[in-house]
Amino acid sequence: MSPRRKWEFELFTHAAPDVCAAVTRAIAREDVPAIASIMYRAFQGTVDDEGMPEEQAARKVNAIIDGKYGPFIAAASRVAIADDECVAFLLATDYEPYGMPVIAAIAVAPEYRRRRYGRLL
Repeated sequence: MSPRRKWEFELFTHAAPDVCAAVTRAIAREDVPAIASIMYRAFQGTVDDEGMPEEQAARKVNAIIDGKYGPFIAAASRVAIADDECVAFLLATDYEPYGMPVIAAIAVAPEYRRRRYGRLL
């Protein structure tokens, strides 16, 4: 057996607690403000932070759902609901340059991280 690579070591040494009391459902247009808020807060201050205001995050979510990044795959796109609110999301598209479906965006609200919501999606 080969030794673990660094990412594997970090993945397994930072195991999330077994806490995930959410259900998932299909995305609805009414979820866009919550998804945009999660996207904005989840990436703020990270290498993926594009410096966009929260309103622009909503435009980006709508662009993904409207097919700007390839046909939106509603059947594979989900939101996780916990405590009666959207806490995580996954948006999937059929990205034509790759010739296959891709995850266009996935994020968990910062206050719900490390509880396996991303894994649930």
